[in-house]
Amino acid sequence: MPQPAPQLDPAAIEQDALAEHARQTAKSCSWLASGQRTSGLTGEIYRKNLRRLKTLERELYNLRSGEPTEDLRWLYDNLRLVHAELQDLKESVRHLSRLPAVRTPTEDAIPRCVVLARGLLTATKDRLTQAKVSIYGRCSGSGPAALG
Repeated sequence: MPQPAPQLDPAAIEQDALAEHARQTAKSCSWLASGQRTSGLTGEIYRKNLRRLKTLERELYNLRSGEPTEDLRWLYDNLRLVHAELQDLKESVRHLSRLPAVRTPTEDAIPRCVVLARGLLTATKDRLTQAKVSIYGRCSGSGPAALG
């Protein structure tokens, strides 16, 4: 008599795939020698996005014709909040350059925590849970502290 096929647990399959992705992400990078700095990629990403935001802001202000609509006033107010957050982010980017760095397969030298965080977001399709972060950190050899 044939044996019934074993039931595949979708959650276990997802956890195994996440664990494998974490291991592959960690293996794909090589540590930089002590004292070597990141390539400035994080700062470049910040500056590029800041330039794009300023372009969008100019385009928004060029839409002015008389009294702004309620929607435009909402956008103006929120742009002020975005600028305040960008100042905080600018300081954080400076701290990233001091973190232990790795060389990625594309030859970028960036902080390891950034590589792992990107990998985690990719593997989970931006749907984080505490369990997924824990699995990813443990399997990448970093533990949850390295991701935070």
